[in-house]
Amino acid sequence: MVSTKVYKGFQTVVPAKIRKEFNIKEEDVLEWKTNKNEIILTKKEKNELSSIVGIISDEKLDSVEATKKAGMGEKI
Repeated sequence: MVSTKVYKGFQTVVPAKIRKEFNIKEEDVLEWKTNKNEIILTKKEKNELSSIVGIISDEKLDSVEATKKAGMGEKI
């Protein structure tokens, strides 16, 4: 088990062992979920632009905003 401290501003550090094991890099997004008395932390995979081409069908939708949302895994 690896443990870390919560610092001022509620910041913490992802331990090197975990970063290496899960290939966590700067700018990656981590999702926090809870299940009873547990905190579940998962690395959110980024969508490649090629995997979302063609899914936008609303002509009124701003393509730049849609790309940003899709890149963060949000629904468009």
